[in-house]
Amino acid sequence: MKRNKVLDFLATRLADRLPERPVRYDSITDEDYITILSWCEEWDPEKVYNTAYKASQIPFMQTWEQWSDNMTPLPGPVRYQLKHGLEVHEKAGNLKALRAYAYFYEKIDKWTPRVLLAIFFISAYYFYF
Repeated sequence: MKRNKVLDFLATRLADRLPERPVRYDSITDEDYITILSWCEEWDPEKVYNTAYKASQIPFMQTWEQWSDNMTPLPGPVRYQLKHGLEVHEKAGNLKALRAYAYFYEKIDKWTPRVLLAIFFISAYYFYF
């Protein structure tokens, strides 16, 4: 997963100025845990899945391919390892860039009509005069 380090740095700095919102661990799905940890670690999702299973010290119930096909809920110990990994990244501040991205993604729905309307009026004014 290729990330833009400059954009991530700017988003992290911007996140310091955004309102704090705690992570709601109870609403995060297994797929979300794996995706977020994959982004934080810059690993493939399969590696996150395998690492969580190994850290939980229980035998694999499903291979990555089997799980990714149907995304059944992961066993409790594996889910705990994923949650623990996310908590570590949250305490280290690695989720700040994601918080900034999520903030603006949430606001796009509100801004898009206004921005498009402004572009229309500016374009109309420019081409009319």
